[in-house]
Amino acid sequence: MAFKTVNQTNFTSNSPEEMFHDIRPKNIEGALAQQADIWRTYQREASKKPDVAIKMPTGSGKTLVGLVLGEWRRRKYQEQVVYLCPTNQLVNQVVDQANNYYGLDVVGFTGPAKNYDNVARAAYRRKDKIAITTYHALFNTNPFFDSPNIIILDDAHSAENSIGQMWSLEINHQSPNNLFTTLINLFEMECPYIDLSRTKKQLDIDAAGWVEKLPSNAFFNLQESIRSLIDSYHDDDSIRYVWQLLRDYLHACHCYISKNKILIRPIIPPTFTHKPFCEATQRIYMSATLGMGGDLERVTGTDNIYRLNPKSTSDSQAIGRRFFVFPDIANDAEPKNLIPKSLDIFKRAIFISSSKKAASERTRELAKVNIDKIFTADMLANNKNMFAISESAVAVIANRYDGMDFPGDVCRLLFLEGFPKATNLQERFIVSKLGSGSLYNDRIQTRITQAVGRCTRANSDYSVVCVIGEEWISYLLSKDNLKYLHPEIQAEIEFGDHNSITLEDILENLKAFHAQNSDWRVANNAIVQLRDAKQQEIQEEAKDLEKAVQYELKYIRAIWEKDFLTAHQYSTEVLAVLAHPKLKGYRAFWNYLAGSSLLLANAAGHTSDSTKSQNYFEQAKKATGGVSWLVDLASFSNVESPAEDAYDIALTRMIESLEASLWKMGVTHPKKFNQKRDSILMNLNQDNADSFENGQLELGRLLGFECGNTEHNAAPDPWWVIDKTCCIVFEDHTESTNDQLGVNKARQVATHDNWIRANVQGLDPSAEIIKVLVTPAQKEVHGSSVHLHDVYLLTPDEFREWAKHILTVLESLRIGLSKEGDLTWRENAKKVLINKDLTPKSIAKFLKKQNAANAISSAN
Repeated sequence: MAFKTVNQTNFTSNSPEEMFHDIRPKNIEGALAQQADIWRTYQREASKKPDVAIKMPTGSGKTLVGLVLGEWRRRKYQEQVVYLCPTNQLVNQVVDQANNYYGLDVVGFTGPAKNYDNVARAAYRRKDKIAITTYHALFNTNPFFDSPNIIILDDAHSAENSIGQMWSLEINHQSPNNLFTTLINLFEMECPYIDLSRTKKQLDIDAAGWVEKLPSNAFFNLQESIRSLIDSYHDDDSIRYVWQLLRDYLHACHCYISKNKILIRPIIPPTFTHKPFCEATQRIYMSATLGMGGDLERVTGTDNIYRLNPKSTSDSQAIGRRFFVFPDIANDAEPKNLIPKSLDIFKRAIFISSSKKAASERTRELAKVNIDKIFTADMLANNKNMFAISESAVAVIANRYDGMDFPGDVCRLLFLEGFPKATNLQERFIVSKLGSGSLYNDRIQTRITQAVGRCTRANSDYSVVCVIGEEWISYLLSKDNLKYLHPEIQAEIEFGDHNSITLEDILENLKAFHAQNSDWRVANNAIVQLRDAKQQEIQEEAKDLEKAVQYELKYIRAIWEKDFLTAHQYSTEVLAVLAHPKLKGYRAFWNYLAGSSLLLANAAGHTSDSTKSQNYFEQAKKATGGVSWLVDLASFSNVESPAEDAYDIALTRMIESLEASLWKMGVTHPKKFNQKRDSILMNLNQDNADSFENGQLELGRLLGFECGNTEHNAAPDPWWVIDKTCCIVFEDHTESTNDQLGVNKARQVATHDNWIRANVQGLDPSAEIIKVLVTPAQKEVHGSSVHLHDVYLLTPDEFREWAKHILTVLESLRIGLSKEGDLTWRENAKKVLINKDLTPKSIAKFLKKQNAANAISSAN
């Protein structure tokens, strides 16, 4: 017979759990009670809801839960199902688990759509199989998956960049034809009040975390010029596809600037404009945490997400056991000493670094260690077997805190380097500039939970988690942060902190942990007892953030559609619920957005009341005195406010930089700060000019100033840039063995202002250059004082005593700092610096207290 009939299959399983039970050829015994509990709750409560979130702890088998839900819907309702993963490696991993362990027949899609297998394409189109693919495969301008019925988003909290990148235009300093530099020049010309000089400096070690934002009204005024410039680069694939989405919607975007990059994007991804996503029947979000702050809604641009919360997913027991080690707080246990010795014990290790640059540096260091093989993430993408069977090996992975699993004997030693905080310029701006880290608490806690669980994927797994870096320590060892993590992780971290004493102690403990001997069993019982006394708290401000998110999403839709007055109305709704004191920075930001929407409405001819927008800008500035960007905004918007001179504005910027400097050294343990303090004092106590200059340079950086020094001929000694209106430049004459100042030295210091203006970028042409001569000399030789009429004098001992005073004050401020972007700390720091005469204005006054010409000539 030539024709074949189509057989209709009757699907008789009444539930996902029943369907999975009927799948016989699988290599697992069955579902865990927690997994079955979620399937039942989903069928009972959420099968008809458009957006459903499922919380499952790291290592508890959420992949199986999501796949079974997708397969049940595919069979029962004949729906097209797409399962999204962050990376190609995870796609391959999920396909392997589904086909070889769970008895589910799925197809994977990686790489360009044009290379997709035709048989796999047909299987998905006919709704015969679930498609496993990456977020990027769905979130692009021309996806093959153009009309899925069910979308399952694995590790949904970690998908912010995957989703947000579709509407994020990034232009880096290496862009073709100098687009980055051209745009920076445009911004500087139109917005001279914003200091963008750091984008042009070749060497600026303090600029790594610096970020600035172009005010929206300035960005709006420049949009035609920006369109014209970027249009000329339409052939550049790195920007072409994003640009076609954003080109006509710059009014709804924000522009962020760092030393090496410009980012243009809306504050929340407008996923409502992407039909393959927004027109799906149901979206299922799977994550290790589902907090109360509305972060999942901001990540996905989706409102009214129904959260499944079976009791079995919220108990105090976590998956596996971790032994935390903190070498940075232990005596003689620096990573360079601990890493090779711990590798001798465990043989294989995973290093998770915060960036590709950090991963490269770690790889270079590991090349000096006696190991057989170093693996990269790309080498592990398709298969981890070579790593697993290596006698000794390390894998170095950049910025991957999720998904790449190393269970069982594959690896039991994990190193975490580089704290998983802001991953794009918008996050960095909101945390560091606006002091609104609360907005990302859920996101950061999820990244932490995912990171520490990479080697503990089953209850029988156990792994060392060696935490390297002050940011990790400052976060994990702060009780203000720790209480928001899972009780088991709280207990493990507290136990690890208590046992990170010396290198010898740590190595002895690692051996016991590796052997899982009786000593470790006693320790494990201690961790369990600690856990039973813990509970996971919810941040108070999360309730306000959860209330606000519905209006934030409505705001982004209205501003996208150029309905500026409606956008303004929703921004006021956001302001109405952001009442918690810890959200004053974020509230200031929404006052700014409210004022900006009115300016846009006025420019579009919908209103003529321009004064009302200024009221919102003034409220934004009044919300906190600790945000320098709001000072610039007020200046641009002609906000009437109490008179402020350049030094007052510089104080706000100084405090932001000081906070970053202290945070970088660690605020939970004083080890790094004490080392820096002792190094500065040791150098300053030397008469050797090079040592004294190094101490001077590091003191300025610690204060939060941009500092420099060079060995070029005729160059001065260290200089401190207070801001673009003021620079302090030193000439150190500390090696003088007599009581006299020669003419050559006097002439040299007299011309330092010329050198600074010619060589230090970012200063205003009219900037004040304060020239300070540090010398024990008290008398002139051959009329040297005539060259010193605009030079000021300090003796080395006077500078040393002043430095001790500075370090004492900074030490007291460090003790009060508990988190990055702490606006309460900033306001207190401002009061302290004023009272202790350490504001930029007071510093300048102190250094100018004695005119060098008068002092030298009068001593003769």
